[in-house]
Amino acid sequence: MKSTKRSQRAFSIIESMIAVVILGMGIVAMLGILPLSFSDTNMDSQHVQALSAGQAYMDQIRYYIKGDAPTGSPAGYPVSVLPTPKPVAVDMGETIFGTGQAANGTSNFTFVPSCTAVGASALEFDCTVTVSWTTKNMAHSLKIESYVTTET
Repeated sequence: MKSTKRSQRAFSIIESMIAVVILGMGIVAMLGILPLSFSDTNMDSQHVQALSAGQAYMDQIRYYIKGDAPTGSPAGYPVSVLPTPKPVAVDMGETIFGTGQAANGTSNFTFVPSCTAVGASALEFDCTVTVSWTTKNMAHSLKIESYVTTET
């Protein structure tokens, strides 16, 4: 028998298995990142909700100070007794498993308003609303500031 020399080389089974193992480790690492990205997206959604709820409450304060409130309150008085905000629930989003069911837990946004007169005329106010909420035993807060004047 004559032995022939091969000029072409093929992958051995061991080289193929090593390549599959390395590829598998890469896929597992990529899949490990997905839950974190879902969590970040949900947290961004909660920040947008907090900003929207805080802006709505800031509008209530603005109407109160300008005297445009439906209750007919006098303009700008008293800023020490600002209107009570309506309760707003935090939308916790969906579970990361994509079942469409809401995530466990409920929480409401908490509003802490503050208005200080600016200048001697007491017709201008620097108002701040701090919006706080808790999700997954973590406290979050967002501050909204606005300059409000009773002059039109």
